[in-house]
Amino acid sequence: DNLIGFLVSPEWSAPYTSAFSLGWGHAFNPNLALDTNVIYRHGLHQMREDQYLGGNSGREAPWPAITDPNTGVASYVGQLGLLTTDGQTKYYSLQTSLNGRYPKFDFGASLNLSEARGTQDNAGTAQITTDYGPFDLWDGGNIATTGGSIRNEWGRISGSQAIYTFLHGTYRFPHAFQTSAEVGYGTTVAVHPTAFVDVNGDGYILGDEYVGKRGSGHGGDFFNINLRLGQTFDTGKGTHLEAFLDIFNLTNHDNYGALVLRQQFEYVGAQISPFPDYLKPVGTTLTPPRTFQLGLRVSF
Repeated sequence: DNLIGFLVSPEWSAPYTSAFSLGWGHAFNPNLALDTNVIYRHGLHQMREDQYLGGNSGREAPWPAITDPNTGVASYVGQLGLLTTDGQTKYYSLQTSLNGRYPKFDFGASLNLSEARGTQDNAGTAQITTDYGPFDLWDGGNIATTGGSIRNEWGRISGSQAIYTFLHGTYRFPHAFQTSAEVGYGTTVAVHPTAFVDVNGDGYILGDEYVGKRGSGHGGDFFNINLRLGQTFDTGKGTHLEAFLDIFNLTNHDNYGALVLRQQFEYVGAQISPFPDYLKPVGTTLTPPRTFQLGLRVSF
């Protein structure tokens, strides 16, 4: 009774990725070296699936079904999917690192400046993406809500992070005592929001309509320090005993790796209201809570 089908766009093109990188390295002296890379990737003709929903056929159902008592028309609706390749993504990155090695001190410092933008969260090509945005409706989704073309879907991809830096080093004190540390920091990541309400009023809440720009939500930042204190003892005949204390996540910072909700709004009665738990973090984290570890190592 109701049409359910999929069509391939006549403007279909083969998805592909164009990429290049440029690197430069320089050794200032035998102990100190610098390495820098610029990376650019452009995904073109990425597959998307546009869907048309919300239209009854107008015919009476030829089999038992839930029907409107006044018209006899089935209450379930038709669906038509159109597979297109008008999606794209771009990724820019500047990566640089400085590494040094000296008699008492080793260190490394790296910095990554980057941005990922696209019409869909899934940056892979040749995939049907259903990640809240690329799965757009002709009579729904953000394109129809705001008007315009596929360009209106352009924005930051979930997980895009402007700055990430990592430092590590080891210092060797007298009497075979040494300390090592790792410090990581990253700015807040972009998160693509979802409204979870019927923004365009077509009668369907499919989770792909949203308000604002792609990637306009903000996830948590990242900060972590790991520290090791250790001392090595000479136990004779070429054997050594090392005692150490490891402290993971020294500042006990919560680094959330997932988000419970990307929900922007909720229905309160017949009204749409801001949802108070939007981007509320889940208990699972990328790093453990502050953890102490004592250990002994024998080498011979």
